[in-house]
Amino acid sequence: MANSEELRPSNRPANAGRFPVRLVAVALVAALAGAAFLTSATLRHESPRVAFLQQALGAPARTTPLTRTLPTGERFRIVDRAIVAQSDFGSVALQPLRLERGAGWTRTANGVTRKTSFGQRTLVLGSAKAEEFLTVERRQGDRTWSWKLGTTLDSSLRVDGRVELIDRKSGGTFEIAPVQILNAKGNDVTPAGLQWSLRGHRLQLTLDDRALALPYVIDPAITVITPNGVHATATATSLSLAKPTGALVSGSTILVAHVSKRNADAVSLAGWTSIGQTCSATTICTDLLWKKYAGEAGPYAFAWTNSIGAGGGIVALANVWQPGARSPVDTFVGTSGTSTTANPGSLTNLFPTLGEMVVGGFAATAGTIPGIPTGKTNAGSAAIAGGPGASRIGVRTATLNETGSPVSNWSSTLASATWTAQIAGFIPQATDGSGTLTTTTTEAAASSTGNTIAFTYTPNAGLDDGSVSVQVPAGWTAPQTAAGNGQITVSGGTGTNAITITGTGPWTVKVDNVQIGDDGAGGIETLTITYNSGTASAATGAQTWQAQSRGTSTGTMTNLGASPSITVRAPNGSGTTTSSLANVANGATAQTSTFTYTAATGGMSNGAITIDVPTGWTAPQTAAGNGQITVSGGTGTNAIT
Repeated sequence: MANSEELRPSNRPANAGRFPVRLVAVALVAALAGAAFLTSATLRHESPRVAFLQQALGAPARTTPLTRTLPTGERFRIVDRAIVAQSDFGSVALQPLRLERGAGWTRTANGVTRKTSFGQRTLVLGSAKAEEFLTVERRQGDRTWSWKLGTTLDSSLRVDGRVELIDRKSGGTFEIAPVQILNAKGNDVTPAGLQWSLRGHRLQLTLDDRALALPYVIDPAITVITPNGVHATATATSLSLAKPTGALVSGSTILVAHVSKRNADAVSLAGWTSIGQTCSATTICTDLLWKKYAGEAGPYAFAWTNSIGAGGGIVALANVWQPGARSPVDTFVGTSGTSTTANPGSLTNLFPTLGEMVVGGFAATAGTIPGIPTGKTNAGSAAIAGGPGASRIGVRTATLNETGSPVSNWSSTLASATWTAQIAGFIPQATDGSGTLTTTTTEAAASSTGNTIAFTYTPNAGLDDGSVSVQVPAGWTAPQTAAGNGQITVSGGTGTNAITITGTGPWTVKVDNVQIGDDGAGGIETLTITYNSGTASAATGAQTWQAQSRGTSTGTMTNLGASPSITVRAPNGSGTTTSSLANVANGATAQTSTFTYTAATGGMSNGAITIDVPTGWTAPQTAAGNGQITVSGGTGTNAIT
């Protein structure tokens, strides 16, 4: 880790923010080096004025170590300028910025605390977590608290307010919990809409505390999430699988079960949906199933008809699209064989930019345990030795967040045996400001009428009760939901697509309750917003129709990476035309007249100019000869009719 500081005496700056770390015991080995201890010279006799923090700290003590190791192998450490957590897939150091000078530390049985210029900083070490609390006792007004994110993991702000730091190769994840502000009793008093923001590798919180009672406590939390699951084996008519350990989030987390057994009986459990079964005759079969996690404790007993050897596991996937009763499964493939390589085939990834979480289930006869597919995350394995031949089975479950398309190379090596293999891709949940909004209309004439403009929103992940908006520039016909000029119509997806219009020019057309993702036929659903029969602005030039989106109803409307632009050209019938001839003699021959057209402000693009040749003159033609018409100027093709 880059930050290796320990706690020092009081002549060091104190932290301007408190960042608690909650490390949840998961099937993942963490490795944090070193330990830190306070010397007796740093001891003070300060206690936090917040009762729940006093209780958490415990009695004063002089020998409290600043490193903790969980029974499951995770280790975490508190240092003076940061809290550091590390796992086998990566690490995160949260280092507050704008540090302020404070008093020396008071050490207790469960942590340390010291005064700062704004209140108090408290670090608490428990049996399974470490927390840093920022107690604010003096009014700060409108202030931005900042922390440096010391990590090489990919960071993103999720629609529910969490910050995700993910290793794309393994799927291992740290998550910073949504913002939480506590009062002196430990009750949640977080102002509505308060969220973290990300600025590169900097985490920020802008908080105006003028409406908060003093003291209050800023209590963020970081958790370790891993797709690694739990596994079991049995020789029976059912297989009981425990709920995966770790911090499961009920809003966007699904559980995926892999069950393999030595017969072709159907596998079922109330609340679970079968993705598919793949069999090698009736020798061995593999099933993948999924369900939306709703906070239940588990375990889950998957059942079939005839007693036989079986094995499998469950993994938890966060941030998965799951609107209503629709399936979050994007694509699925499975196959079987008898070689030394179990390859389920490849998937078409419909959302290759953000990536999909892919789960693979592998099984083999004779107790052979399939190998970990190269580059994937092992979620555990188990073998059954019971029964002569007919009950022996080996299983392997693997996960990976896959970008690009197709998803392939999920080959598992094994000793020669009969095997089955499956992989399924799950649609990610869209982040705020993701997706694209395009239109085929790029130009319109100033003040022209009857302009119908269709905007197509294409997601790069699934929107679950999300929203999409587009802004109609001032000067255009005001949008409305009623029939007539400027009417807004919407189609696409399975949501209600409720339309609201705000503003007085420009106007924001917002479509709520948008549910789009996989169309179920191998393609991506889109949303179409149509502005019907509007009159264009009289002002010329390029005009941006600002677009925004959010992934869920609790997200924040955020500008898309690019918004449509429509250029308003000169009005129809505008400009001037002059002729090189002012007078000609009656019946005169060989008269050549040059007409010069000058466009009005705004110019012309793919427009048209007409000149009527009066009756009695030589008929115009494009071929060489009398009356030939030639055109020059501009950059168009200047096609003549």
